[in-house]
Amino acid sequence: MRRRTQKNEGFTLVEIMIVVLIIGILLSIAVPVWNSRRREARWSVIVADLKAIEAAKSRFVMDKNKDSSYVVTQADLYPEFLSKWPRGPLNDPSDYIPNDATSRATYRGKSLDDLYDNKEATLSALGL
Repeated sequence: MRRRTQKNEGFTLVEIMIVVLIIGILLSIAVPVWNSRRREARWSVIVADLKAIEAAKSRFVMDKNKDSSYVVTQADLYPEFLSKWPRGPLNDPSDYIPNDATSRATYRGKSLDDLYDNKEATLSALGL
């Protein structure tokens, strides 16, 4: 009876290369999807924040009987009309500017209209 003295265990180089190839294929599919979902989430945060500022701004103007040329500031809206000032997707509260009563609030100079008109170009311009 012959006995084996040494047992070969482990993976071959070909098996390891196949696993690495499969992981690479999966990552090439997953990373672009993840990036687009992240951009979509950031866009949604900006839109929601701008809508909240717009609603607070209109309540402020009506409650305080301000005319259309009055420039609304963050101090006017927070904390009476907004429970917290939005920080945005990049966590910087100074990115949001309420503007005057007749103008739209902006995020880094872009209004809701800009965000809705050309979403991808605006997000690229904002660096998101």
